[in-house]
Amino acid sequence: MNDRQYECVLTLAEERSFSEAAKKLGISQPSLSQYIQKIEEECGNELFERSLPLKLTYAGKLFVSHAQNIINAKKQMEDILADVSNEEIGKIVLGAGPLNSMAFLPAVIAKYRNKYPKVEIKMFEMPERELLIKAEEGVFDLVISTQLVSEKKFEYISLFEEEILLAIRADHPFCESHNECIDGCYVASLEEALELEFIEMDENFPIQRSLSQQFAKYGITPKYVIKCSSIMTAYSLAREGIGAAVIPSGAIKNASYSDMKYYHLKPNLGIRPFGACYPKGKYISKALQAFIDCLAE
Repeated sequence: MNDRQYECVLTLAEERSFSEAAKKLGISQPSLSQYIQKIEEECGNELFERSLPLKLTYAGKLFVSHAQNIINAKKQMEDILADVSNEEIGKIVLGAGPLNSMAFLPAVIAKYRNKYPKVEIKMFEMPERELLIKAEEGVFDLVISTQLVSEKKFEYISLFEEEILLAIRADHPFCESHNECIDGCYVASLEEALELEFIEMDENFPIQRSLSQQFAKYGITPKYVIKCSSIMTAYSLAREGIGAAVIPSGAIKNASYSDMKYYHLKPNLGIRPFGACYPKGKYISKALQAFIDCLAE
């Protein structure tokens, strides 16, 4: 088996569609179908059930598991050899949520590339729960994490903590009567915020759970006007004046807008960790260690 064969099977297993996998691989659908058929003949087993969507057979699941291990081992070897060559080259695959990709990572990557222009960086954005699953599978070298991770599975690098703030469009009537300011942010009580209409996020987000728990704790029923599935979308909706959004304080360090006001709520909505993680036992190349150092700075 060669790398291209592994790539084709793994991509098809991920996309579960010949047409989508072919697009991702940059080949035609008939070519991919023929290629998979040849691999199955070589293996002596069907790897996929031809259903919609496609499903892996038992043999296919074994193939995918071992293929991913082989690719991870090869990547480890390449990292080690790149270090041995003592050249400032390499490749880093990063995973982060959409908000952190927009607000936090660009400045870090720019600083890193000034020092190490020959290092190739790939960055993927997806919900954090998916990032951690793929990190465990060895897809990413490093994942930006805003939740505590399993100490048995990951090495965790704590970077800082973020306060959960309330973001409101600056021309909202609420802002006219709440002008007390601390550390660049305004102050309001949770009860005062009840007059606002809120943008709700999925309960999978720790920030939304924190908001819901605080409201429940004080017997407050908020008015939600719209529900969305990401912090970045909630932030954008708040900028349009649709409602108030809860966001982490780190988001406004690099994505603060003059048409928005940010509020510390009393009682506090909570603090969330901000860090990075990688699977235990992973080889840390010089290129990756330099990036981790850049994050810590």
